[in-house]
Amino acid sequence: MPASDLKYVPGRVPEGYVAVPLSAEQRGAPILLCVLVKKEADPVAGHLVTLRDVIDARVLLGCVTDAAGQVHDWVEVWVQDLDGLGTTVAAHREDLCNAMIDERWERQVLGFDRFDRPVIYKTGWERERPPPTWIDVAAGEPVHPVDKKTGDRWRLCREDLLLVKAGLPAYSTSLHRYLYLPQLGAESAFVAVTREAPTGKNTKALSEIVPAHLGKGMAPLNPGGGLMMVRRYGPIGFEAYLDVLTSGTWPGVAHGRSSVPLDLTDKAEAGSAAGARKAADAGGAGGGEDAAGPGS
Repeated sequence: MPASDLKYVPGRVPEGYVAVPLSAEQRGAPILLCVLVKKEADPVAGHLVTLRDVIDARVLLGCVTDAAGQVHDWVEVWVQDLDGLGTTVAAHREDLCNAMIDERWERQVLGFDRFDRPVIYKTGWERERPPPTWIDVAAGEPVHPVDKKTGDRWRLCREDLLLVKAGLPAYSTSLHRYLYLPQLGAESAFVAVTREAPTGKNTKALSEIVPAHLGKGMAPLNPGGGLMMVRRYGPIGFEAYLDVLTSGTWPGVAHGRSSVPLDLTDKAEAGSAAGARKAADAGGAGGGEDAAGPGS
């Protein structure tokens, strides 16, 4: 990169926001994969910046930071989420199940891997499910619920036999999902994490496993413990770029009633078409806000 272009490196976390690591295991690491969190929740969109929703995932705005908090790249944080299936035709939903959704996710990851230019930050969560995660906004920390008695972390249950024995729908053949404590196995309680999931004597509410003292200061990042994917983000998609060339301005990334002022340009070019070109170029093969990816 020529020295004259260094000013277009992402730079810093926007004022009013904080970059929170995606997992507690990242604490102390020199390079962090983070999700962007607004300190004061937007009245419409909440604490997290949703770039878009696809049929099986929420796509959130994140970043790559160093130990000093410097932003080196903007990223998309894909979190597997089945709530989007509620907008599909009911007859089509009857043909879907968790096994098919997971297979679709795997095909999508393979599709991104075929790009000439790497676009995914490999974490292992593309294929191995991370623990359920909330964000403690006040502390700026990820929280993974732990059972006080056993010290075990809650995890997504994919054991069909355990679920059926508890009188609940099997994971592989339904769209319902439950958390459980692996150490307890069949003796574990089950926590429903999908809408309209059947409950019974062995189930408990999701609110019961989230630390109560955090109250409203909790933002659900990946409450269902689903698969995750982190890929490069180009803030300006093709259609938005055309609008910029016409109007000469770019409002930033929308977040509810406001927008996120990403530090992509210097003051002289902020909000200008020239600055937007730099923002578009920054995304490269990583796609933009209009890019849903293979198979979406």
